[in-house]
Amino acid sequence: MGLLHAISLLIVFTALFSFINYRYLKVASAVGVMLVSLLFSVGIVIVGQIAPQLLAKTTEMIVKIDIQESFLEIILSSLLFAGTIHIDTKALLKESQTVIVLAVLAVIIATLVTGSLLHFALGLVGVHLPYIHCLLFGALIAPTNTVIVTAIFKQVKISKQLETDIAGESLFNDSIAIIVFLGILEITKAGNQNLEVMYLLKIFGREALGGIAYGLLLGYVGFRLLKTVHANKVDFLITLAIVVGGYDLAKILTVSAPLAIVMSGLTISALREREIHILEVAHNKKKIDEEIEYRKHVDVFWELIDETLNAVLFIFIAFEILAIKLRLDYVWAGVTAIIVVLLARFISVAIVIPFTRIKTKRFRAIAIFTWGGIRGGISLALALSLTNQMSRDLIITLTYFVVVFSVLFQGLTIVSFVAKLQGNPKPKSNLPNIESDVNSKTLE
Repeated sequence: MGLLHAISLLIVFTALFSFINYRYLKVASAVGVMLVSLLFSVGIVIVGQIAPQLLAKTTEMIVKIDIQESFLEIILSSLLFAGTIHIDTKALLKESQTVIVLAVLAVIIATLVTGSLLHFALGLVGVHLPYIHCLLFGALIAPTNTVIVTAIFKQVKISKQLETDIAGESLFNDSIAIIVFLGILEITKAGNQNLEVMYLLKIFGREALGGIAYGLLLGYVGFRLLKTVHANKVDFLITLAIVVGGYDLAKILTVSAPLAIVMSGLTISALREREIHILEVAHNKKKIDEEIEYRKHVDVFWELIDETLNAVLFIFIAFEILAIKLRLDYVWAGVTAIIVVLLARFISVAIVIPFTRIKTKRFRAIAIFTWGGIRGGISLALALSLTNQMSRDLIITLTYFVVVFSVLFQGLTIVSFVAKLQGNPKPKSNLPNIESDVNSKTLE
């Protein structure tokens, strides 16, 4: 019954967060629920440090849960699909060069820079973390939260090109970072002495290309099924089957499951946009309205999934932090990680941006990409997937510190930050008080 009680508790908290946001904060649901859940998790950590006996039983119950790898994989696949289903694929295709460069090269560079700087910096504060484990952290902290990033940047007055670049980079860096993370994980398990670079490149190529091809097929089949149904409940079940079943089959086929899920979501989104375009040419307004309505329901459903999973992960990891019994050196390590991750993000974007289509005001773009790289549930899920032999407690602590800073400070100041960069000192609000990006995309 421990697992059932824990899940019930986490879902109740998530519903409470949604109510608080709707009743008091009144910001975009995707942003508000994540913000409230994060603040609540910080409160749990603070109370647990001051009066550990108050939360001792709950902490013990949640920490004792054996988080199966398959459970985390379902969470990962759901978070990835939620970020793709509402993307403007036409604009994304136009900016594909920039997105690919930022999502692939920048992620690899950021992983190496984060790992190297962190290994050196932690030594200065008296904390030892093996270099390979620092690289693991570098890979798992690279993904940015697509739903949150897209929602926030709808409030920011930037060019359509840069908005698409940011959303696309956030979308694809998730799957690329997971592939890099899994590769480093294999090295960690095998030991450095068994490392063969060509073998890793072969695996990377097979998983990436295979994942793209399989994802395109999966998305096409899913779209054909959705097109013939147009019933909300069935639509939800079909997309759930694509995510859960598609991810599981990708693992069997030994292709990149994360990339496959991203590509399937993009394929469905692109084919639905094409369907609406065909109806527009035929001047069939009734069918267009019906198509938009069906699409909106599915998008909102997946936004809800994203909010719930992010909230669950925040609460779950807060209790993990309590079980670790936070030490002063871990606190210093967390602060160090925040600085290192920001610096690595800046360096990686600055290195690759000359190879993108961004030709003017590059420093401004680098600054926006750096401060707008908001982390979320995928990083938390990857950290929870580690074993004790991989410095799990320390990496979970570092991840939590970076994500908390990312949401509370970067997320709440990015609007005013961009406004000042562009010479407009009075943004509408520091809080992204916007309608859901999902709905806005649907109505465009």
